[in-house]
Amino acid sequence: MNLQQYAEENDTPVVTRQTLTKLGYHHRHIQKAMQAGELKRLRPGYYRILKTVFCPMRSCRKYVPR
Repeated sequence: MNLQQYAEENDTPVVTRQTLTKLGYHHRHIQKAMQAGELKRLRPGYYRILKTVFCPMRSCRKYVPR
């Protein structure tokens, strides 16, 4: 499962390191994703999935690619 699919299914662009590890993203994969612009580190253990726009309105609950 890629990061955008995970964000859509779970309705949040923020993930923990533990969740990324369960998805198969280990520390080297996380570093590569950050360099590629797919992830942004918010604080230790928390990351934001980029390249998606989160709409917080209940009626909109979709991610729109940039």
